[in-house]
Amino acid sequence: MLYNPNKSSNGNPLGTNSRIGRISRTQLYNIPEIEKWRILDGANAGCVQGFVKKHPTIPDGDIITTSPLKAPNAVGRSMIVTTSSGSKYKLLEPLEVGKKSGTMTVNRGGGFFGGGGTASRQSSSINVEGTNIPVLDDWKLLDNDSVQGFVFNHPTIPDGRMISTSTLKNPRGAKEKVTINTVSGSTYKLGVPEMSAVEAAAAAAADTAAAAAATSTKAPASAPASTGGGLFSFFNKAPSTAPAAKSKSSPAPAPARAAAAAAVVDSSPSKKELEKELKVKKAQATRDYGLTGERLGEDGQWLLAGQPIKSTSGKSLIFKAYKADSDGLPVGDVEGDAFVVKISSNDLTIEREASNFQRIAQSGITRGKFVELKEYLPADKMNSNSGRSKKQVGLVLERGAEDLKTYLARKREEGGLSGRELREAASAAAQCIQAIHNSGLVWTDMKTENFVVMPNGEFRGIDLESAIPAGGTPVDYSPEACPPEFATAFLAGEAPDFTLETNYDVWSFGMMCFEMANGYGYFDGKSPIQITRALSNMEEFDIGDVDGLDGRMKSLIETCLQVNPKKRPTVPQILLHPYFLTTGFGPFSF
Repeated sequence: MLYNPNKSSNGNPLGTNSRIGRISRTQLYNIPEIEKWRILDGANAGCVQGFVKKHPTIPDGDIITTSPLKAPNAVGRSMIVTTSSGSKYKLLEPLEVGKKSGTMTVNRGGGFFGGGGTASRQSSSINVEGTNIPVLDDWKLLDNDSVQGFVFNHPTIPDGRMISTSTLKNPRGAKEKVTINTVSGSTYKLGVPEMSAVEAAAAAAADTAAAAAATSTKAPASAPASTGGGLFSFFNKAPSTAPAAKSKSSPAPAPARAAAAAAVVDSSPSKKELEKELKVKKAQATRDYGLTGERLGEDGQWLLAGQPIKSTSGKSLIFKAYKADSDGLPVGDVEGDAFVVKISSNDLTIEREASNFQRIAQSGITRGKFVELKEYLPADKMNSNSGRSKKQVGLVLERGAEDLKTYLARKREEGGLSGRELREAASAAAQCIQAIHNSGLVWTDMKTENFVVMPNGEFRGIDLESAIPAGGTPVDYSPEACPPEFATAFLAGEAPDFTLETNYDVWSFGMMCFEMANGYGYFDGKSPIQITRALSNMEEFDIGDVDGLDGRMKSLIETCLQVNPKKRPTVPQILLHPYFLTTGFGPFSF
């Protein structure tokens, strides 16, 4: 697709590309959506309750209860509803709710510290018959003023699953048998709170004493005392005891040995306890890493996180993601070990980008300074657990800390990059176009938005979906990166037949160097059509008076920005320019 005036730019830590103009993140999304919803009655008659997503302030997956609807009797799937307070929501799949009643009883069994014994503290027993309020048991108040616990009587979540609520309206009021309300509108009844470590240890000690007493009356004196589970059994070990004196007597009878073996087996965490522990870890990881709950890949190895950002073409969504371990938990640090997943229904564009990355990676020592392609996910390997379209495809890439244009905006008061930092950025850009041209491609979209600053400070190129074999025709273009000859062809309606040559990227490289050295683009403040017309009418590039610009960099920029494409240097000639030869970045360093 050729230039679209609606394409926009956005400062993006994920390192996605952008076009002229800026758009706020909230404008990228439609109205919030509610799935697995139901219409409430009673005190909340006419309100909708369900799982919200795409909300500007509430995390995806949180339960929300809206204000009463203006027309609660005229709702259905895929409808947009309006509340009495003026909020709008799109209703997705409704919830099929069955009748739920009875008494909920939770065996606390020592909480997170307990082993196989029964805790001495009484179990929670809250009658939930005839109420729609979910109950949280074995709960605790978190530092962020939300409550974490095991939920029962929930309309959509299975009994016994650990959840974390939104922030409470009155966190100080969180007490046993109290009804609490969250800022998102959800209501919960609190059961028995989680045992403290001291309480759990006391319960475990009581269990151990009881087990030891039972053993002394029922087992031979030579049989080992039972550890009784308790605190130590969670870690699969018992308290150490003094070694017995050596004896030449015969081994303990078989029944005693069997009892001892059984005691050791019983001291191991049960399957249910291990599952509970894993649920706790996953809940914590969801909060710490901002996981959405969606997994991608043949084995579900990629965990999506955060809100997606739309690509400038509007055809892709860009997610933050983490690699999953065998338990489905994210691997590594929250920031330093994150990746980017680019998802699109435009399979030809994503397939072309994946092919371009692979083509450049196979070019040997001239592979350039691009982010690494980790995995291409064709439609048959996406395997999303969220019901995502089976026609979508994806790319998994290294993630930058922020894109170069955003980085430059922060340094604008300093006048752009300078010294070694400018040389390293220009060097990375030159290496990228060298790799692209050695692979027989023309980038057509080289600009600061398509470079990212990595966590270690290195500069890397991204976004190769517009790269086309030399001699081909463009599929897209950015006004601030295109040369005068293309601008002229575009205004004459001949852009679809324009033949791409490598000197196209040399012009883009010159414009990028100007922006890096000065902190602002040559055409900043102009609209796309103004830029295109200015380029078409340009007879000679005038760099103007730029304070503090290195003379060698100025010469490099002017050499690349020659209106006549035949006079522009090749990449090898760029690498031999005095700017690189005299600053430690000569051709042999590439």
